[in-house]
Amino acid sequence: MKKAILFLLVIIAYVNVLAQNVGIGTTTPVSKLHVKGTGSGTQIVLEENAGSILRISNEPSGTGPYIGTTTNNPLSLVTNNSAKLSISTSGNIGIGQPSPTSPLHFSNTLGNKIALWGTNPNHYGIGIQAFQMQFYTPANTDDFVFGNGNSSSLIETMRIKGNGNVGIGTNNPQTTLDINGDVNIENKLLLNNSAGNNGQVLVSKGNGAAPNWQNIAYSNNDRFYYTLADNQRGTSGLFSQTILYNTVYSNSSAISYNNSNGTFNVNKSGLYSINADFAPYTDKTVENASVLCILDLNASGFTENFYTGGLDYMGIFGSGHTYSSTIRKKWEIYLVAGTQFSFFITILTNNQNASGLQSKTGLSINLISE
Repeated sequence: MKKAILFLLVIIAYVNVLAQNVGIGTTTPVSKLHVKGTGSGTQIVLEENAGSILRISNEPSGTGPYIGTTTNNPLSLVTNNSAKLSISTSGNIGIGQPSPTSPLHFSNTLGNKIALWGTNPNHYGIGIQAFQMQFYTPANTDDFVFGNGNSSSLIETMRIKGNGNVGIGTNNPQTTLDINGDVNIENKLLLNNSAGNNGQVLVSKGNGAAPNWQNIAYSNNDRFYYTLADNQRGTSGLFSQTILYNTVYSNSSAISYNNSNGTFNVNKSGLYSINADFAPYTDKTVENASVLCILDLNASGFTENFYTGGLDYMGIFGSGHTYSSTIRKKWEIYLVAGTQFSFFITILTNNQNASGLQSKTGLSINLISE
């Protein structure tokens, strides 16, 4: 009987071999090796003499297929006889790194590391070059966008355009840094690596020019106001003289004024704002009379060639009648200590009648910054 059973098993094994499929736990293998069982019994174990064990199994209770080690040994996936993906005993994953020391550890080589979307050579991804951590997009028309939520409903907070412009609170930055919102600076503000001096402010120089640090003005203590005490007039068609003012308000030593000869003396160097109202007139004489006014700001010691006595204003002020008008002029000019300046006016009429300045002619000077 035993011989008959043994013979039958040999026949079955022979038939299975002839069919090229081997079944363990099944008489109808559908692949070269077909293992069937229940629970932990459905597994293939490869054990090495040193003790490492590789187990392949189909776990019960819906946990799914299982492949790994049952001993304290790492697991590697190998191509071309070289480990390409390794899992350490602590769970770290190495890509091109057989001994990963971080949850995800890449090989110590330069180049592309992660391609998120797209194909080589250009894609959205992360790379490494010498002393560089790189984040890149396929083209300069693509942006980096930061926000919260998820990809399909992102609430944007910051954007870096492909041209390098950074927008905070705006998705279309027009300058290198474009902020739509409040800015809080808790430390120093640098301009060309300079924080300026204590008490200075950053002053704009207009479009296309860099600002600079300047001392702030001394409030109303550096403001001055002057007016004519009375009309100043000539007796013919030509009025030409230095304008004489009376001091109305002066509460600083930055400017001093000599009301006998009309000369202003600068005692403190700085940027000055000068606002002047000139009210010329001519008496009525004949029809079609005309008035020509030339206004000069004469000064010495300028650090900038702002104005040096040339023609500043020319206009027609009257025609056959007494004329009253105001010329308003503003200068912003840097004056050094020791500078003297005055205002010289020439009024010329073709009717040979009296002309001059009305008493409402006034002048205000303000020290903007030192």
